[in-house]
Amino acid sequence: MADIDDKPGEKPLFSFQAFNFGQVAGSDRLLFGKKTNALDYICVMGRRMPVGYDKMSELWVFPKQVTGMFDNRVDVYSLFELGTIELDMSKQGNEDPLFSFYVKKAD
Repeated sequence: MADIDDKPGEKPLFSFQAFNFGQVAGSDRLLFGKKTNALDYICVMGRRMPVGYDKMSELWVFPKQVTGMFDNRVDVYSLFELGTIELDMSKQGNEDPLFSFYVKKAD
């Protein structure tokens, strides 16, 4: 996962494994979107993209921990004043996330 404004040669903030299809039992769809004609971004899980947002990407993750497989929690924060979202694997409980999901951390 990299900053949306990443520069060539920058390292990703973190990486995780996810699925690009929805047939994995217990998984849920995670969508990333951008507001049409604006620089506002959104991330939603288990529901459709809100009206007025264009889907940028989608993947399937786990809403609940699967011990020994998908046990790395990613917290999703909305920074409303900036029109952005933040995904974080390090804070783990320091603030109230919008929601969380679980993945397998990539090596």
